[in-house]
Amino acid sequence: MRFGRPLLYLLPALAGIVSVCVTAFAYSWSSTLINLICSIQDDSFYYFIPGWNAAHGLGFTFGGEKTSGWQPLYELLLTLLSLGCDSLESLMRLAINLNGWLFALTAVAAGVALRPLLRAALPRLRQSEIALSLSVAVLSYVCLHTVFFSSLTGKENALAALLLAILIWRVLAPSDGVGKPLTVGALCGLLLLTRIAPASIVYVGIAILLLEGWKRKLVALGVCLVPIVTWGVFAQTYFGHVLPMSMLVKMSSANHLSALREARIGLEYLWQSTKFSLSGGSRFNLLQLQARDGLRSTLQIVLMGSALAVSMLGLLKCLLARGTSRLVIALVAFDVGSVVCNVLFGAAQAGKSDDIYYTVWYVYDLPVLVAINCGFAIAWIQTLFGEIRFRRAATAVLALGCLAYFVGDIAWYLRLRPYDASDDAKFAGTWQIKKFEAANWFLANVAPTDPDYKVAAYSAGALAFYLSDHVINLDGLANDAAGRALISTRSSVGYAAQVKPDYLIEVCQGEENFANLERMHVVSFRKQRDYCIDRFHYATASQARASR
Repeated sequence: MRFGRPLLYLLPALAGIVSVCVTAFAYSWSSTLINLICSIQDDSFYYFIPGWNAAHGLGFTFGGEKTSGWQPLYELLLTLLSLGCDSLESLMRLAINLNGWLFALTAVAAGVALRPLLRAALPRLRQSEIALSLSVAVLSYVCLHTVFFSSLTGKENALAALLLAILIWRVLAPSDGVGKPLTVGALCGLLLLTRIAPASIVYVGIAILLLEGWKRKLVALGVCLVPIVTWGVFAQTYFGHVLPMSMLVKMSSANHLSALREARIGLEYLWQSTKFSLSGGSRFNLLQLQARDGLRSTLQIVLMGSALAVSMLGLLKCLLARGTSRLVIALVAFDVGSVVCNVLFGAAQAGKSDDIYYTVWYVYDLPVLVAINCGFAIAWIQTLFGEIRFRRAATAVLALGCLAYFVGDIAWYLRLRPYDASDDAKFAGTWQIKKFEAANWFLANVAPTDPDYKVAAYSAGALAFYLSDHVINLDGLANDAAGRALISTRSSVGYAAQVKPDYLIEVCQGEENFANLERMHVVSFRKQRDYCIDRFHYATASQARASR
């Protein structure tokens, strides 16, 4: 009986984890291929295709050109997975399933991270009360359906979130000799390779600075640098630069906004990312929500916000108490770092990105910290029961309230079936379907005589999948040479003239940049702009001499 009650409180969390894993498996392996492709970002194929090519002797390439437009560690993981796959389709399905399981594992890590914090900050909690708090932390993350959807793609967000949750757990865990700085340092290096972003740098800095003693800090820093330096040497040798080309292209974009306007957009970005991290309606564009409902009610959002407010109050009280726990300071540092980094990211992207609210995969940190803080809020509330007579009864009532709150969200996973023919109409008006229709027409009506033909496109991900990696990317996010051209000349025309593609498949009016195109077909798309399929014509040597 001593261990029976804590296990009872953990049963809902275990049920949630199992539901997520089963759903992710069915969702990824049983969905119709076209609808599954339409549900993920076009940029996902900038990961799938280079990973597949690298594993099969073609190097990190996209459309025959070198590419480093991705985050390194996740791309290396996909390369390893490709070795066990018999097709690019199976790699895509396997990666989506894996990301769903990483999402579930992140929830477990968030719950585990809370345990040492509670033992240090709230030592009078009983085993059953700690178990309830851990369960709430796990369920808080598992039931973030927007985050679940953003994980079911070919991007690195699910892996980054898991590494951050494990890193926070290792920072909060009791000291275990030389093993702690080694593991913290390794996790810091892996996190930086998974998500090369200012937020990751801030979390790594917090984790290393919170280690006790300069020797431990130096050991962790040294271990952290090993994978970073190793990748940096390889990237500089292989690609000629260290940072992802997609990042270099985006950073080179001009920003003409005032500092005040940037600050406002930064705060707006934080507001939207917070709503996203609570599964509320936000401006973040998740393609899956066009066919699946994953948003919470206003009441649920208010309750989650109240839990976070209670957590902040509890942390503040712990900070003001005598003998403040170092672990409380650690959680506060991660919380502050998360808020500041989200504001700064929004401000930095303001005026540079066409739609900064499309970059949902950058929000990997707030959901983890939301889960940990919700668990802490429940724990602190239970400490207020310390003087009442019916403390155990009050905890049981709180547990029933939490179960009532989460039961609908867990049941949501049981209703989340794979995509089938009934979803065709929901995706019929999406831009991904139009790409498929354009590629399908091309394959059915165009017979390129050159087996190495090239198709140019600005949004080239799904097209490259449909056309078997014959597509080159013109916006510099996938092809490094195009990225260099954009950075140096602000135009991809020179790159296109260099590689001489045979066809252009893009939103109509894209041909305005090129004078040597012949219209072949138009795919109507009334919601936005039509897609055009054009053929390039190049002057022969004799024609060129005659024109001179």
